[in-house]
Amino acid sequence: MKRLLVLAGVFSLCFFMVGCGGETHEKLITDTINRMNVAATEVGNIKARVDDAVKRVVDKNEPFDLTDAIEATSKLEETGAEFERLKQRIEQVKSQVKDDERKAFAENQKAKLNTAFKSLIDNREELRKSLLEAEKHDKKAVDTFRTKLAKAEGRFVALSR
Repeated sequence: MKRLLVLAGVFSLCFFMVGCGGETHEKLITDTINRMNVAATEVGNIKARVDDAVKRVVDKNEPFDLTDAIEATSKLEETGAEFERLKQRIEQVKSQVKDDERKAFAENQKAKLNTAFKSLIDNREELRKSLLEAEKHDKKAVDTFRTKLAKAEGRFVALSR
């Protein structure tokens, strides 16, 4: 009876652990592209919140307030932390990938990677333009916001080194 229970336990463990092995190299590339797309979206959200703050000042004569935009930088910072964890996973399996496989993976995902990177850069540039517009209303608040944004982007800068 005990052998049957042990056998059933081992079988159920094997059944539930299927797919829990090592990560595929292609999945890591796909995860990188997905994280870049998420970061681009978050930068776009931050820009929208800065634009909303400017619009409230211009249209409704409300005081200039970047609180929503500052809160949105925390999500960008979280994405940076996820990127750091992803980079660690990539470093762990990097030595297992052969040069020809690396080239094949890069060639297969090159277009998607470039699109994601371009989207991130474009959204960052649009945010920069929005901040220049916002400085016309309250330079001190924008400087405070830039400090928070720099902290959120700091993880990305560290990863690029």
